[in-house]
Amino acid sequence: MDQAEFATPFGLRLSHDRVGAVRVVRAAGEVDAATAEMLHEAAMLGGGEEPTTLVLDLSEVTFLDSAGLTVLVRVERKQRAQGGSLAVVTRNRAVLRVLEITGLDRSLTILSTVDEALN
Repeated sequence: MDQAEFATPFGLRLSHDRVGAVRVVRAAGEVDAATAEMLHEAAMLGGGEEPTTLVLDLSEVTFLDSAGLTVLVRVERKQRAQGGSLAVVTRNRAVLRVLEITGLDRSLTILSTVDEALN
């Protein structure tokens, strides 16, 4: 497992690791207009042209606005275009509610745990 962790100037904490062929990006804090691009960059870090599975672990994300939703859509489209897949992990009711209201819960793979995503 290759792991890197860093904090952003706006309090969003990000880590990136690889479990076998799966890339896992974990985020903690708020994903908003100030931090969304940082999440996008972390999600694209280490992604090549080969098909891969990417897990975005948003379990510790406390707030997700439209900028964060845009990142999820961009990352999912990029993964699909490269023949890969994206799984979003969260059990946070506030984050799930935003995904439901926007209908993204129907187009994204949303799981409860990273272990579930890895299996």
